[in-house]
Amino acid sequence: MRNASVKKRERRAAGFTLLEIILSLVIISSALLVSIRSFSLAVRAKTSIVNYEKAMFLADKKIFDTTAQGVSGSRETGGFEPPFEMFSWRISSAAVSREEDTPVECSISWTERGLEKHITVSALIPVKAL
Repeated sequence: MRNASVKKRERRAAGFTLLEIILSLVIISSALLVSIRSFSLAVRAKTSIVNYEKAMFLADKKIFDTTAQGVSGSRETGGFEPPFEMFSWRISSAAVSREEDTPVECSISWTERGLEKHITVSALIPVKAL
């Protein structure tokens, strides 16, 4: 009897049980899934932020181009050349007299993961800039 209980203790001390191994694999795989999901969300957020930054840059450039042409009281739409072909623009400026500052509004639109995104930038262009 004594030998049997000593052998059981030796066997338990020799390694892990199957239940302990399975439980540790479940914990490790759960942690791995959570970290992969977090990484995926971080990549999506970064992509979205980069697209908003590009759209802001493009809106600023379009407003600058419009004021350089001296356009007042117009509405135009169009797209950008590569590498910004995923973006489209719509710009409008109010018809005002030459003595007043000109309000200009530029909207940039694009599709991201099947959803339509857009930003609108408004500016008041001083008379002397025109």
